[in-house]
Amino acid sequence: MIMKKIFTILLLAISVAALAQTPFLQTSVIVYRVGDGLAPLRGVGTKVFLDEYSATTGTLVQSVALPSTAAGSNLALTASGSSTSEGSITRSADGSYLLFAGYNSDTGVDVKSATATAIPRVVARVNALGAINISTNMGTGAFSANNVRTVASVDGSQYWAAGANSGIRYGAIGDTSTRVTSATTTSNYRALAIFNGQLYASSTSGTTKGIIKVGTGLPTDSSNATLTLFPGLPSTASPYQFLLLDLSTTIPGPDVLYIADDGAFVGIDKYSFDGTTWVSNGSLLPPVSGTRGLAGGIVTGSIVGLVTTTPSKLYSLVDASGYNQPISGTFTELATAATNTAFRGVALAPIAAVSPLKLISFQATLINNKVNLNWTSANEVNVRNFVIERSKDGITYAQIGTVNAKNLTEATYAYSDKSILTGTTYYRLRMNDNNGSFTYSNVATVSSKGSIKTEVFPNPAINNISVSHSKAASGASITISTIGGQIFKSLNVEAGTVQTSVALDNFVSGNYIVTFYNNGEKTVSRFVKK
Repeated sequence: MIMKKIFTILLLAISVAALAQTPFLQTSVIVYRVGDGLAPLRGVGTKVFLDEYSATTGTLVQSVALPSTAAGSNLALTASGSSTSEGSITRSADGSYLLFAGYNSDTGVDVKSATATAIPRVVARVNALGAINISTNMGTGAFSANNVRTVASVDGSQYWAAGANSGIRYGAIGDTSTRVTSATTTSNYRALAIFNGQLYASSTSGTTKGIIKVGTGLPTDSSNATLTLFPGLPSTASPYQFLLLDLSTTIPGPDVLYIADDGAFVGIDKYSFDGTTWVSNGSLLPPVSGTRGLAGGIVTGSIVGLVTTTPSKLYSLVDASGYNQPISGTFTELATAATNTAFRGVALAPIAAVSPLKLISFQATLINNKVNLNWTSANEVNVRNFVIERSKDGITYAQIGTVNAKNLTEATYAYSDKSILTGTTYYRLRMNDNNGSFTYSNVATVSSKGSIKTEVFPNPAINNISVSHSKAASGASITISTIGGQIFKSLNVEAGTVQTSVALDNFVSGNYIVTFYNNGEKTVSRFVKK
């Protein structure tokens, strides 16, 4: 697998008139594609598709067509066939939605040059089940007579949008009025992204050409939307989508930056923040240059998995070099755009809400040359079974056994793995419902050096969690990150302790990963913030 992700898929009620699609797979990436292949791409309204590909094999799972005519509460959504800067697609910060922009117009119309009064600019929101909501009209003041390019959101309820004019605009999903302008001093924005509760943008405009911190936190008006350019980035860069990660244990906040660049390097650029400026860690050029889309996250430790698009190709890349080290890895081609079509942005597949099934604990213990796996669950309703999966590297898992569910209010289970692997072994549960939905447990690990484990409770949590862990050595630490690898909190663990309390202040609702680093090893658990 390119990215280690923990997802849930289940059926949800859609509160607006939506176009029903097939649920996205948790190991997929979603590519924004323009063109149906029937005619060459031109500067007029063109059909848009979401192509779902396996992130590991490049297999096309499905293509979801966006409507080119309005239906019910859903508006139309097309794109300019020749405007290559359009089509940035993002996943909401909580992982639950895909968001992107377009034009409320049929095909064959000059959408880019039209005023926003004649052809409104619209926002599309798509959940993990593939249900499409295009009820949001950005209003008459938004990106009139020019490109609309990008949308970002925390949880799919509010959004920020940007393009070739009108600054960065803020609004709520489902509204049809003019958005509030939050930054107008810069035009020609390319992509937006939200990391750790902060809004960022890429731009190719004047003195703010590069990656920009937009205001403080998530600005909703121009009074707190000061633009701060990342220091150290070259003026020759032409940034599109970008990814911020926290890999350093000494630099607070995001400290590694990857950029899809179609300027001087036409590849993937890497930078690390040294506390003062962003230092170049080099670039990698795919076989077909002109990278535009970029998505990814932390696989494990300092290993980062990336997917990127050019207008004609989708690639995967794994950079295992870590913080402030030269970018490394080899591009693997996953897919090629068909004739008369073009790839634009790319995002990880969205994650559905948490299943009612509650996993109270999952532990792995090495005793007498076998690993005993024990778990307790609650709220079992229509649960089919528990599939035990094992991994040597914490990335690629294989099924080793199945235990049928008891479907009780609370139940305990046990499974023994007698095929011991050398070194550290990773275990997780895939919990399958009868309706085909599933969710993954936290990851439990054992080592030939002895048993190590972590447990998070309560789970789900509201204001605080307690992390139960093996006896902490000097220098032990805990990090809490989103599924996509965005670190929300890091803290040192007092030596000699076996339990650490963590306050969940400023955490948004969603799935989180708790990583406990101790004496050269680590264990990973998962919890849900309500």
